[in-house]
Amino acid sequence: MKISFIFQKLFSGFIFAFGWLASNVSPVLAQDDGVVDPVPRTATPFPDLAQLIANVIAIVIFLAALLVFIFLLIGGLQWILSGGDKAAAQAARDRITSALVGLVIIVAAFALMLIIERVFGVSVLSGFTPPTAPNTVGRPG
Repeated sequence: MKISFIFQKLFSGFIFAFGWLASNVSPVLAQDDGVVDPVPRTATPFPDLAQLIANVIAIVIFLAALLVFIFLLIGGLQWILSGGDKAAAQAARDRITSALVGLVIIVAAFALMLIIERVFGVSVLSGFTPPTAPNTVGRPG
């Protein structure tokens, strides 16, 4: 009960801090410099289904790895805050073990996708390129 109260206070503190930061954002008043964008825009950001699937898979793997990190942090905090309570320490140990099993599953799925790419010649992950900003360094303003 004490641990959940601490996590509730931490979570509400993070929510408060995020809300405060989000409410104090000032608008960016950028000027249009008249430079024509050299990259032609298409109707959709993903011109084909394969690119969309590759992006979704890469994002899912990233989010799963992020969740593993968060669960490891929570498990570590639970273990530290268990205060000698054997049941709380065992629950924390179980959470850490589950997070590590999840990490192994993520790595195995990633390796399986790389094997599929090599064996069948299908681009599952190689098609993912993160968006970048256009290079405007050195252009006269």
